[in-house]
Amino acid sequence: MSLYLILRINVYLTIVIFIFGWVPVIVPQLFTKINQELKGQYLKKLERFTNRIKELAQGFEVIKAFNIENKILNMASKDNKDAEMAGYKSDAFQGFQGALSIVSGFAMFFVNILVATYLVLRGYITVGSMIAAVQLMNYIVNPLISASLYATKIKSVEKIADKIQKEIIDVSKEEVSQGDKPFEFRNSIEIKNLTFSYDGKRNALSNINIKLDKGKKYTLVGESGCGKTTLLRVLLNHITDYEGQVLIGGVDIREFDPASYYRKVSIIQQNVFMFSDTLKNNICLYSECSEEELNEALRQSGLVQVVEKLPKGLDTIVGEGEVELS
Repeated sequence: MSLYLILRINVYLTIVIFIFGWVPVIVPQLFTKINQELKGQYLKKLERFTNRIKELAQGFEVIKAFNIENKILNMASKDNKDAEMAGYKSDAFQGFQGALSIVSGFAMFFVNILVATYLVLRGYITVGSMIAAVQLMNYIVNPLISASLYATKIKSVEKIADKIQKEIIDVSKEEVSQGDKPFEFRNSIEIKNLTFSYDGKRNALSNINIKLDKGKKYTLVGESGCGKTTLLRVLLNHITDYEGQVLIGGVDIREFDPASYYRKVSIIQQNVFMFSDTLKNNICLYSECSEEELNEALRQSGLVQVVEKLPKGLDTIVGEGEVELS
């Protein structure tokens, strides 16, 4: 409406407003990528600090038993400072973007005043029309500045929103069993030619054939990363997009009704506490240990071959949100 009224006053003034009116919106967007990167860094630092605090709570007994309180507290303090500094940089840059938007808005306002003054001096409009146009420009400039500020804030959290979408909302891309047969455990569990890959490149399970008779107890033994947990997830029907069959009483487990199945099938989880740090620090618990002692610990725990496969060996970061070991 304001733009229409200014058009009624003078078409040239309207054209100038239309041309320069987008400046407060466009200029701050030039720095959006930097803002997103700073927000992403802040989120990453904050996530690390949160994990560190979680470690203090969950690993309390380990920390006390090995007398490493000061080392862990110093690490938590450093992570806290890093998160605060990253947050400060992000907020400061977002403030700069907001200030830039406001300055751009006022610059557009003054340009329009200069144009209006020129039109008065040339006799195209009256002083009264100029004052009316200036008042009307407030209803154009202020909303543009506000829109720019909100757009800046929304753009800055796009990566965070994507991360939430990926890690929380899209919890799993695995296929879900939609069978409808009531579950009843008869005779045996029979696994035939079971093959599964997480990434389509390397098989986590390759042509597994096992028969487990009802009433017997079985122990599943193997090195870390050999597929024990994956096999259990298949038996729990958490993974269904595999090749081969898993039969219980001659019925494929994917045909069972999930509610009926989970009322009778469950798992007791293994919980091994690990710090979000290098594998070496998790083994040595932040103490000095010789290469011989370290190698002996790896040998006794069966981790020698696992370490050889890790991207950075003993310097690989493990724990929550990082490389996980079973």
